[in-house]
Amino acid sequence: MQMSIEYKKEISYVLKIGSACTRVLRYVAFTLVLFSLLAGCGKKPLPPAQADYAEQAIQLNFMASSKLNLHDGKAHALVLCVYQLSDPGVFVDTLETPDGLDNLLVCEAFDPTVRSRKRIVLDRPGGNKRLTLNRMEGTRYIGIVAGYYDRQEGPCSKVIPVPVVEKRTGFLWLKKTRYLEVEDATIFFGAKGKVVSVPVVEKRTGFLWLKKTRYLDIKDTTISQEAKGMEVQ
Repeated sequence: MQMSIEYKKEISYVLKIGSACTRVLRYVAFTLVLFSLLAGCGKKPLPPAQADYAEQAIQLNFMASSKLNLHDGKAHALVLCVYQLSDPGVFVDTLETPDGLDNLLVCEAFDPTVRSRKRIVLDRPGGNKRLTLNRMEGTRYIGIVAGYYDRQEGPCSKVIPVPVVEKRTGFLWLKKTRYLEVEDATIFFGAKGKVVSVPVVEKRTGFLWLKKTRYLDIKDTTISQEAKGMEVQ
């Protein structure tokens, strides 16, 4: 029985579709193999992050207790010095000397490891202050000292390593770059000499959970309950 012309056309059309699908599947398989090979090649260790100069690469959020720097039953302003350090060794050694904290509060470049320093005053108990700094070349640590009246709770200082951030760039985001950046470190200053780095958590509230609220997560810290629920601006 001879096939009609229409039937032959239908068979030809189906064969063409099948051929096209086969080409697509082959392309997908080739792409997957290529990605696997590229991923395997990308497993070599990345070079260490360079501590180059970078503008606005350090962002600190200072939060103050409502009883900040408590003295004679009253809250007071608190003077800080924020150091950028290439190495924390001399900074830490100085803190361990009898007058070390007072010497560091002078806020001077006391050693070549000090890349920069800045004096800050927290003048609103219960409030917060954001500080954005250009990261000086060679900076790998942030050192903070606080001039409390009463230092019995301690410590009155904090050393924060500048974290290494990994970013993907280039074709198909296959290139990895490592760099140093303090994106949003939050430091809580208590009543009597307590300086603590505190995680910040984000909570969604309101209509359709569109409102975002950021607050201190103190469950794994040693700071007092008065910081519970403090919002981070």
